[in-house]
Amino acid sequence: MNHALVFGGQQGIGKDTLLEPVKAAVGEWNTHEISPGQMMGRFNGWAKAVIVRVSEARDLGDLDRFAFYDHSKAYIAAPPDVIRVDEKHLREHYVMNVMGVVITTNHKTDGIYLPADDRRHYVAWSRKLPRQVDSSRVEFPPRADARGSALAAGFPARRAV
Repeated sequence: MNHALVFGGQQGIGKDTLLEPVKAAVGEWNTHEISPGQMMGRFNGWAKAVIVRVSEARDLGDLDRFAFYDHSKAYIAAPPDVIRVDEKHLREHYVMNVMGVVITTNHKTDGIYLPADDRRHYVAWSRKLPRQVDSSRVEFPPRADARGSALAAGFPARRAV
């Protein structure tokens, strides 16, 4: 993809819910949800996924947001065309770099570091307030079988998302 999507806005507006049809379309086994600390860690079995969601990008703990930005470059952009995967208790191996990275955050200015000339992140920031989101109207696509995944793939096109 050569860039990451950054979904931002207040807590409770549906940033994670927006990805549900995508998860159903690519298969839940092809999606991983990780923390910024996991992305910075040694073990990266999640790098085999098609979609990786890095949740709560502000909660970096002891990590520095500049280091997170530098470290994430290898996963967000291609080249590299392949990524070395290191899973605990397994031999290291390489996988094609086909993952799309989605970062979610509730913090506009003190979350992740993005330089002014950054071209690796597409930021979609919502000004919606939690009370403006009508969760009773959210419909989740079926997931039970291959037909459900096909329906889910067309779900965003059928809705005003």
